[in-house]
Amino acid sequence: MAYPAHDTDDASVGALVSGILADTQRLLSQELTLARQEIRSDVRDLGSVGLAFAVGAALAVFGAVLLLLMLAGALADAAGWPTWAGQGVVGGFLLVAGAVVLFVARRKLRHSNLVPEQTLATLEENVAWLKRRTTSATR
Repeated sequence: MAYPAHDTDDASVGALVSGILADTQRLLSQELTLARQEIRSDVRDLGSVGLAFAVGAALAVFGAVLLLLMLAGALADAAGWPTWAGQGVVGGFLLVAGAVVLFVARRKLRHSNLVPEQTLATLEENVAWLKRRTTSATR
């Protein structure tokens, strides 16, 4: 858009630059708010994965202790083995079960995405908008 060449040009350019700066400030504030919201959501999702890790580890430990004490003697007596052999079989089973729980939690962690995709997309749009606005204001 062409402006007539007279004294109000300086005021118009100043108003345009001032408007661009105000819009940029508001836009950056909105982008930061959006980024904070996305990061909070991602952190909440990671909290559930952390909880799964903790639950899996606790179950593996408590289960191993309780079942070793309860089942090892019974297994050893039923099979005619020494007590340590029964404890080893039961402990090995619990170790595998705990490893499976931890593996599932690890897989969930790998599939989580901490990059605020929506914020990045809107930032790209905003940069393009600012470029268009600044190039049209300087013409």
